[in-house]
Amino acid sequence: MPDAPTLRGIVLALLLGLAAGPAAAVRDVPVVPDSSRIRFSAPERHFGSATSWMVGATLLDQGDLSGALPYLMQAWRMSPGEKDLGLVCRDVLFELGFGADALDVSRRLVLDHGDDPTDGPAIR
Repeated sequence: MPDAPTLRGIVLALLLGLAAGPAAAVRDVPVVPDSSRIRFSAPERHFGSATSWMVGATLLDQGDLSGALPYLMQAWRMSPGEKDLGLVCRDVLFELGFGADALDVSRRLVLDHGDDPTDGPAIR
């Protein structure tokens, strides 16, 4: 058995180690990105639903997901009954890492169109 000064040193080292350890782990790291803090550029012109869909689909085909998202969301807001458009918006949000927003779109689709929003187009 170690003598008293050695034991005190071990206990002190443990206490200092435990006191320093959690401080580094206290940082607040979000699990999913919060899209409300991100400012997407708004569409330059206020297009109708069909035109917004065409511009968004073209940008999507070119691989510009963040550029396509404002146009697709504008088109879906103007035509909320379009299930396929909602599914594409959901997929783009998910691919960009906005899981909470994609889940919100899925909830709206389930409320508006029933409980199976999985059938439909997916982004490439």
